[in-house]
Amino acid sequence: MFFQSIHYFRAIAIFLVVLSHCNSIGRWEPTTFADSFIFALVRNVTVYFVFIAGFLFHHIYIAKRPFNYRKFLTKRLLFVALPYGILAGSASLYSVLTGDWPPHTPEGLGSWPMVLFAWFMATGRVFVAYWYIPMAILIYLSSPLWIALARSRYIIPILGVGLAISSFIHRPDDDLNPLHALIYFAPIYLLGMTVSTHRDRVFRAIVRYRWGLLAAGLLLGIAQVMWLGSGNSFVKDLDEIFVFQGIDINLFQKIFLCLFLLSILQTLEQTKIQWLSLVADTSFPIYFIHPLLLTLSNQPFFYGRVQNLLAALHLQGHLPGILAIAVALTAASMAIALGLKQLLGDRSRYLIGW
Repeated sequence: MFFQSIHYFRAIAIFLVVLSHCNSIGRWEPTTFADSFIFALVRNVTVYFVFIAGFLFHHIYIAKRPFNYRKFLTKRLLFVALPYGILAGSASLYSVLTGDWPPHTPEGLGSWPMVLFAWFMATGRVFVAYWYIPMAILIYLSSPLWIALARSRYIIPILGVGLAISSFIHRPDDDLNPLHALIYFAPIYLLGMTVSTHRDRVFRAIVRYRWGLLAAGLLLGIAQVMWLGSGNSFVKDLDEIFVFQGIDINLFQKIFLCLFLLSILQTLEQTKIQWLSLVADTSFPIYFIHPLLLTLSNQPFFYGRVQNLLAALHLQGHLPGILAIAVALTAASMAIALGLKQLLGDRSRYLIGW
């Protein structure tokens, strides 16, 4: 069974991911309460991506047939790890050879080129957003564990404990630790699997209580800004993981808004929206390509021209400017993905995962 709602959710999730990465160009600094509130809503949107991944993992690989671990890992190796290896590996090699290191690179690794290369590949920090793939590989490798947990009759208490742990340890600072990220996002992945397992009941419930879900999400966003004065994600370094620094209410905000968005998309289950479907189809290549375009846009030759254009349109430093950049990056990534698909055919899956 094909879920149009989940398909459309992929499109919304990838656009929000791109949007959350555009501040380096748009230079939007939240200064008012309203700005900080909006900022809180668009931070940590990886929660949506992980939820969808968990839902689809159960729906495609578990619900319909016996799970073939070897076949599953082979596909993930060819269509996720290999594109990552080509794109991130090339950029990592360039950084090692030229000394042009991305931010947050440990200074002490400069004398050890191979270790520096391995660090880039293990963390994914050679490009913004690429941190997700090392974490995703850990998720793929531990698939039998997720299946066992999802089938457990104690799944609700397990989810509760998992969310409590995640809200305590927070997201890893600068997304530098894939194991930390795995622990943080694990209950979201399990939540997606659980919703897929009980989708009929859950879908009825979220449609019935959709406005309550929206209200809860918005109130948590307001509370975050009022009490903490910031819309940023809750993050911790690894050495602070056991130090209490507050409860990550942004995580729960995203869960409520995730279920609200899914309830709204339920109304489009029988509706075909061609452009939204195309964004969903190309969501994975958009993920792989948009960081490359962001990196290119931040180079001096392009950066100045982009800033001049934003200033001429009176969009520099404002939310509409960020939205315009996100739309442009998403469209450009889609165009490149479609071009590569046309040029390479099915072989494009080894380069951009699609």
